[in-house]
Amino acid sequence: MCKNKFFTVNSQPKANGVSSTDPTFGWGPPKGFIYQKAYFEFFIPPQLLKPLIEFLEQDDMISYQAINLKEEQVTNVESDDVNAVTWGVFRNKEVI
Repeated sequence: MCKNKFFTVNSQPKANGVSSTDPTFGWGPPKGFIYQKAYFEFFIPPQLLKPLIEFLEQDDMISYQAINLKEEQVTNVESDDVNAVTWGVFRNKEVI
C-alpha cells in the first residue's frame, strides 16, 4: 500500500474461526475460536480519495470512513453504526 501512496498506520488481517491457541491470532482460553474482519487505517493524498471511494463502492460489504484536518467527512456508515472487528467464541461464555 505504501508504494501506492497510502501511508499505513494500522491494519488487521482476516481470521475466520481460527483456534484460540493459534500462535498468530489466538487469545483467550483454549478450545475457542477467533474471528477478525480485515481493516486498514491509512493516510491518503486528497486527489486519490475519490478514485478509491469509487472502487470501494463496487462492493457493498466494504465500509469506509475518511476525514481530513478540516473535519470534512466522507463515509458510507451512520454515526451510530457499530462495527466489531475482532471477537472470540469460547465454551460456556458469551461471545466477546
